Amino acid sequence: MTLAYRLLLSALLSACLLHAQTPYGRVTGRVTDASGALIPNASVVLTNTETNVRSTSTTNGSGIFDIPNLPIGPYRANVQLSGFKAYERDGIEVRIGDVLSVDIALELGNLSESIRVEAQASQLEDGTASIGQVVDNRRIQELPLPGQNPMYLALMAPGVISTNPATHGWLPLAVDAISNIASNGARTGTSEFSLDGLPNMAKGGQMSFSPPPETVQEFKVETATYSAASGHFMGANVNMVLKSGTNQLHGVLNYSHSDRALSTVPFFANRSIYDLSTGPVTQDKINKYFPGAATNRYRASARISSSRPGFTNCPSARVGNGCIPVRGSSISSLGVGRCKRCSL
Repeated sequence: MTLAYRLLLSALLSACLLHAQTPYGRVTGRVTDASGALIPNASVVLTNTETNVRSTSTTNGSGIFDIPNLPIGPYRANVQLSGFKAYERDGIEVRIGDVLSVDIALELGNLSESIRVEAQASQLEDGTASIGQVVDNRRIQELPLPGQNPMYLALMAPGVISTNPATHGWLPLAVDAISNIASNGARTGTSEFSLDGLPNMAKGGQMSFSPPPETVQEFKVETATYSAASGHFMGANVNMVLKSGTNQLHGVLNYSHSDRALSTVPFFANRSIYDLSTGPVTQDKINKYFPGAATNRYRASARISSSRPGFTNCPSARVGNGCIPVRGSSISSLGVGRCKRCSL
């Protein structure tokens, strides 16, 4: 087999394995005049109000415009055509995987005049037949997250359940356990996970990486009627999008604490403690089946940098200067972690 043939075969196999899923949205619609007649050659501009990034299109002969590959976020629409008043509309919210239909009616007049629409009913995503649930950033930030893991909110989607024990902690680094979801009767390990449109998969149908909640903008859990860009597995399709930044500087510091005093005794531990066949209930017996432990986690992020969960602070001056992370911990650019050499 020649080298060229091997390279061609490898490229074809690699292309078959790349399952791209879009982390974007799409807006399409028609532009008409007051009588309902279609207007061609109208200029349509969508501006992301958080980043000021503009996406443009022009209506075709049927008055239809189509703007794909829109980063998720709020948009403002501007439509202009000579002989008609300028049109401006705020509050177009593009979510992950959305295909929104936005129809616009222009009025006769001069371009110096304008029509501004500030309040509209929420957009109905009617461009696809997929069934699912979008978990937006407000839910991620305000709802309780066991283990500070945003994947817990995937259970909000209809037909999705967790196959973990009820006492599981949903720790961010336990990707094997947080991947244990089942959808509409499909078994565990048959769901697909994507991050910013790229596969986020490990062996055994597990998620490869679970980002901290502060870095997640939103994610969508599809459970049925997938598009051609997804549907590679029988279970759910979880497509997660990270924050891309805005014109404002943001920073986050997170601290969480848990110990035995704040926890409920698990069922089986409680049964073992009060099993008199193994002896009377003593403090040593309680400590054996329900050990006293305290867990402190720190996490911080600023701009595009983020840190992973650690336990104590390591001076940032020592990071990259001989610090050795303890097994199960990490040292990030923000100095969060646990170090053998520093004895922190």
